[in-house]
Amino acid sequence: MLYIIGTFTEALAATIDADVEVVRTSGRLSENDGGSATYQRTTDTLPSSQQNYSWFQAANGSVWQLASGQPYYAAQFGALGGDQIDSRPIIQAALDAPMVGVLNLGPLVHWFSGNIHKPSGKGLVGAGRGISGFRSFQITVQQAGPRYGIYCDDDKNGWFADFFINIDRAGLNFGATPLAQLLNRCSGLVIRGSSRSVRVDRVDVYNATGYAHYTAAGNAGNSGPTPKDIMRRDCQAYNSQVCFEATSLGTEEETIDCAAWGAPQDGGTTIPMETAYHAYGGIARVIRRRCSFYGNATGDLTVITDGVDNGEIGFEDCDFETTGTQAGLNVANPDPNGTANPANIGKITRNYWVRGGRISGGTFGLLANYAIVSLDRCLVISRSTGIQINLNASIDLYYPSIRVAGNTTVAVFGVNVESNGAARWHGDGDLTVTNAGSGAVVTLSPAVKFITAPVISPPSGQLGTPLPNYRQRKIGQVARSAWGSYQPTSANQNYFINILLPTSVANRALTAINLQLQQPNASTAWPAQDLAAVFNWQSDGLIQVKISSADLLTGYSLRYEIIEYLS
Repeated sequence: MLYIIGTFTEALAATIDADVEVVRTSGRLSENDGGSATYQRTTDTLPSSQQNYSWFQAANGSVWQLASGQPYYAAQFGALGGDQIDSRPIIQAALDAPMVGVLNLGPLVHWFSGNIHKPSGKGLVGAGRGISGFRSFQITVQQAGPRYGIYCDDDKNGWFADFFINIDRAGLNFGATPLAQLLNRCSGLVIRGSSRSVRVDRVDVYNATGYAHYTAAGNAGNSGPTPKDIMRRDCQAYNSQVCFEATSLGTEEETIDCAAWGAPQDGGTTIPMETAYHAYGGIARVIRRRCSFYGNATGDLTVITDGVDNGEIGFEDCDFETTGTQAGLNVANPDPNGTANPANIGKITRNYWVRGGRISGGTFGLLANYAIVSLDRCLVISRSTGIQINLNASIDLYYPSIRVAGNTTVAVFGVNVESNGAARWHGDGDLTVTNAGSGAVVTLSPAVKFITAPVISPPSGQLGTPLPNYRQRKIGQVARSAWGSYQPTSANQNYFINILLPTSVANRALTAINLQLQQPNASTAWPAQDLAAVFNWQSDGLIQVKISSADLLTGYSLRYEIIEYLS
């Protein structure tokens, strides 16, 4: 016998006849509020943590549990949305309920604090990513560790679909020190541990101070199991530290038809972006298909960490546009000398490939060291150097199209190879290099080897033109421990570094000075907000670099390159 009993609140106060086995509520707090549900009488002992979520006790002592086989909505458990109402404990109880296989968020926005964990094998879905989702409360007390947001751990065959997560910049710049701020970061949707065959479809993440979409090991790190066969499809990420990140030894993931955006969509504060797509830590296979990015950051940053090689990282028909000076794609070993981890010495990314699509960078279209790279029928655009191949890196170019359009007093390059790097050009393709400034135009460095001649503009009498003639070149790196400090105050340490040139320059206007501040290797801490570096000439043979910061900058170093051109 089915008995219509009114709202859930009315059911709690009801005395239900003994011959009634099934009751149906008309809503949670009010009729037709989305919380109507069917309950079945039970004499089982039920977990107290689920009382008034998946079961209730009527006024006469009878016990009623959500019936199996019906659709389950968050509103049935009491999550009805509403501004500044924390739905986290309700959503968590709903996901933990034993009869729930798929939880639907309904067309509601659920505020939440902390983390929400989806159990293995279950689905968390919405009514559409424009109307269903989560919004994070702000962090008001120091956290012991970063938040995961919505996450699963050791999940088998679970899924997420059709909702959004707005972290709302929770934790941004909150904390007394850079390390404290690091612990207050908040991610969006995280897949961890030994998860297998987890799918994420049409889930958008906004304003994450950590990683918007994150796939990584569990608490055991690289010593424990890592996710495999993970797929994210038609997902988007906006204004986050990293939009799509995959890390840890053996991780396997595909992102398909996904998009990353650097700018906020709500007109609020822009979160400093490390990179749009990120891979490191010995990942086995990470493939991006038809993915895109637009913003002021590197499109992809793939690096060596943890003393192990990276496996396969691929990009198929992707469209990345970097609006700043960063590289469109950057694959590197940032710790080649093993300063942070001796095991990093000699480690490489074994298979980094790009097929089709468009990569538009700032200083570099593609920058590589300690990597084996292939680029097939891809358009590469930059404002300084199309492709830069450095130490222990090689690239095979198949029918590429490279466009470099500079406006600078220093040289611009099409394909530049330095140190023991190697580049091989297969098929015709084309290369066009222009410079609206006074710097030299260099189409190709002599180290590029050709299987088939491309179309080169400006024309060159040889395949591979020499680097511009220069009078002297000095490169180096100065560790923080070797910096000087003059008149330090509590608000500014006033650092300086003197760089002595081999000989006095003949023409300062023809001298290119490139400076980079390098954070400690493997650091994920935010750089000091007041950090600034400038240089001045002490004499024609001595350059002084001044660095302004209230931070001690422990572990930082200054990298420099000084070239005096002849013309």
